[in-house]
Amino acid sequence: RGWRQYCGTIEAPSNPRAENVLFVPVCRQVPKIRIATKRAQDYVSMRIQVEIDTWASDSKYPQGHYLKTLGPVGDIEVESTVILLENDICIRPFPPKVLKCLPPVGPNGEWDPTEKDVQGRVDFRGGGYRVFSVDPPGCKDIDDALHVRRLGPGRTEVGVHIADVTHFVAPGNACDDEARFRGTSVYLVQRRIDMLPSLLTTDLCSLVGNKERLAFSCVWVLDDDAKIIDVRYHKSV
Repeated sequence: RGWRQYCGTIEAPSNPRAENVLFVPVCRQVPKIRIATKRAQDYVSMRIQVEIDTWASDSKYPQGHYLKTLGPVGDIEVESTVILLENDICIRPFPPKVLKCLPPVGPNGEWDPTEKDVQGRVDFRGGGYRVFSVDPPGCKDIDDALHVRRLGPGRTEVGVHIADVTHFVAPGNACDDEARFRGTSVYLVQRRIDMLPSLLTTDLCSLVGNKERLAFSCVWVLDDDAKIIDVRYHKSV
């Protein structure tokens, strides 16, 4: 049987020279795990990660081995890492093959769309459009934005704009496969684990103010009772 890796702590041994100790997983559905170590005292009050090797039919506890130390019990970053690992959230760095899929940027990390990039897109950069986001202050991954403008008596235009990730992530490439594997970005109170590399999530695919960004847009024309008169879908900038 394949066993996943478990996070937890060890029970402080009564004998400081003990070479077999019990590991207590944070998941209460998992039994204690016996591990062999000569460094038991180093792991007291620490979050560590272990893996089960065997579980004999006549043994109360499975036998496992130490993998790594995560850090002190109670530390917010350590406990956050435990939560992520216990829920199978991928926290490893993006591999080189994924980073190779990213577009080139300027010496200071800047990027602006070329004429080819904006060709065929509806332009919301001028023409009286007031495009804004509803994300909280400090948000870096702004993936949607809105605009509202009055067209005339009884007609109001409302647009919703979503960052055009498909411009940068081709179907079936390494970046697309990585996003499929991760499934979603994960948000903790003080930490974010991105589904895509940060160059995309916080810059090129973030609809930040005063920068030109590519998007998909849905634009409605409404009457004064908010009934839809017309709707359009298109790529935009």
